Amino acid sequence: MTLMDSNNAPDNKGQRLWYLIAPATGANNVVASKNDGSGWIDAVAVSYTGASQTGQPDAEVVQATETTTSYSKSITTVADNCWIIWPMTCSGLTLTAGSN
Repeated sequence: MTLMDSNNAPDNKGQRLWYLIAPATGANNVVASKNDGSGWIDAVAVSYTGASQTGQPDAEVVQATETTTSYSKSITTVADNCWIIWPMTCSGLTLTAGSN
């Protein structure tokens, strides 16, 4: 797998976003591990059928850790109907999605 982006929040709740183009057909395992016994791991894996196997990722915006209560970021995709994935960690706040 290829690491697309990673960050470390102030409370060490880091995030990593990985991708794999053209995985082997059939059942495959995604295994998440860490190099020490502290903390926790929360992992999600998804697989899409019919997705383009070339030219990925389409676009990428790397963001830094923010300490404000409102944050936005713009991203321009190359093709129509692209998915946008925005992993985030939030401590003590309720997350809501804005318009668009």
